[in-house]
Amino acid sequence: MRNTSYYIGMRNGFDVFQLWALGIFLAIFLARVLLLHARGIRAIALARGKTGAQALLEAALVVALPIWAWEVAAYAWPLSLHVLPAPFDVVILEASAARWLGALAIAGAVGMFALSLAAFGDSWRVGIDRDSPGALVTAGVFAHSRNPIFVAMDLYAVGTFLVTGRLVFLLYALATLAALHWQILQEERFLEAHYGSDYARYRHSVPRYLNLRWPGPRRPDAGSNREVQPCD
Repeated sequence: MRNTSYYIGMRNGFDVFQLWALGIFLAIFLARVLLLHARGIRAIALARGKTGAQALLEAALVVALPIWAWEVAAYAWPLSLHVLPAPFDVVILEASAARWLGALAIAGAVGMFALSLAAFGDSWRVGIDRDSPGALVTAGVFAHSRNPIFVAMDLYAVGTFLVTGRLVFLLYALATLAALHWQILQEERFLEAHYGSDYARYRHSVPRYLNLRWPGPRRPDAGSNREVQPCD
C-alpha cells in the first residue's frame, strides 16, 4: 500500500506541470500578439465591430479566459483567493489515470497551439477580423484541421478538468466546447464569404476539427462528377 506522501507528491507534480504549461501557453500567446503589434497588425479582434450574439460571445470570452487562467493558477499554486464562488470548488473526479490523460491533453494542446501560430504567420487573429483578416492558411497543421487553435483550446479545457477533477473546470470545459463550436460556425460563414471558392475547396478537403486519416487530409476525387460533401 502506497503512503500518503506518495499521493501528495504526485498531486504536487501535476500542480507544477499545470503552472509550467499555463506559463508557456500564455508566453506563446503574448509573444505573438506583441510581434504582430510591432508589425502594425492588430491581433485582438474580439468584439470589435460586432453586434448582437457575436459581440456578446466574444465579449464573454474576453472576461472568461483571464478568469479561467487565474483559477488554474490559483488551484495549482495553491492560492486562497478565487474568483468563482465556493460551491464550484468540488472535486468530482480523482483518479491517477485521469490526471495523466489530462496532462497529455494539455501538453498536446500547447504543442498544437504553437504549431498553429507558426503556420498562421501574420494571418492570426483573436476573433473575426472583418477589416484585415489576412491570407487564408491551409498548410502545416491546417492541412489536418481547419480549426487547430480551437481544437487546442478544447483539449486544454478538458485536460484541465481531468487533471484537477474539479466541478468548476468541468463546467468551464463544457461551456468552452459549446462556445467555440458556435464561434467556428460564425467564422466559417465569414471565411466562405470572404475567400469564396478557395475556402470552399479547403472546406471540402479538410475536416472542421481533426483529420484522423493517414497519411494526409481527405481530398476530393479527381475527375469525379459526384458532389463532395464538406468535411464537417
